[in-house]
Amino acid sequence: MAETFSAEVRHFLEADVRIGKLAVVRKAGTPWVQPVWFAIDGDEIVFIISKNSLMGRAVQRDGRVALCVDDVEVPYAFAVVEGEIRTIPDDDEAIKWMTHLTKRYRDDVAHPEAHAAMLTREYGTILGRMTVDRVYFEPVVAPAPAQES
Repeated sequence: MAETFSAEVRHFLEADVRIGKLAVVRKAGTPWVQPVWFAIDGDEIVFIISKNSLMGRAVQRDGRVALCVDDVEVPYAFAVVEGEIRTIPDDDEAIKWMTHLTKRYRDDVAHPEAHAAMLTREYGTILGRMTVDRVYFEPVVAPAPAQES
């Protein structure tokens, strides 16, 4: 059953540029975790994946995934989102989202549209859209120490 993001979780996922860690199910049933760029689109999470990579092959075979996004600063908040990815083999949509992700994660790229088109051609990317089944959010893992008076 699809779940929506609370305002607090949405803010956490979108507020800063954080790298997600996407876990997929390998052919043998074992997990594989890899860093990924992501974006939120409505109640879905969007990824661009190289279709012939281990991750790309895994999500095309079995769409069950989990995404962990964390903050490396105190109080070390994190969110884990479980759901399912459906892959969309549409180069125009992949280029659109890769352009968006390039602008979000690589502000040093002078021509993000051209860069996205090149990556799509070179690596055979696919668009992955993740529906959300469950969200676990921990806003404070390590609270600040109490102030001594």
